[in-house]
Amino acid sequence: MLLFIELGRRRVWITGVTEHPDAGWDTQQARNVSGDLADAGLEARFVLRDRDTKYVAGFDEVFRAQGARIVKTAVQAPNMNA
Repeated sequence: MLLFIELGRRRVWITGVTEHPDAGWDTQQARNVSGDLADAGLEARFVLRDRDTKYVAGFDEVFRAQGARIVKTAVQAPNMNA
């Protein structure tokens, strides 16, 4: 499952569920949520994500094209998942 959390309104955007997500699937979900945000008149300022290899340059570029800053979690920081 891939989800996005909009902090301003405390809204959760569940974009999809698949048993075996890959880079292409994640990038398409980014496009979908990006379009949904635009339709709602919202814009992402930051995208906080982990360093999973599924998040390729295309995923980041979807949000960068709208002016969002991509923030990656720290490397080998298990306490960030607590």
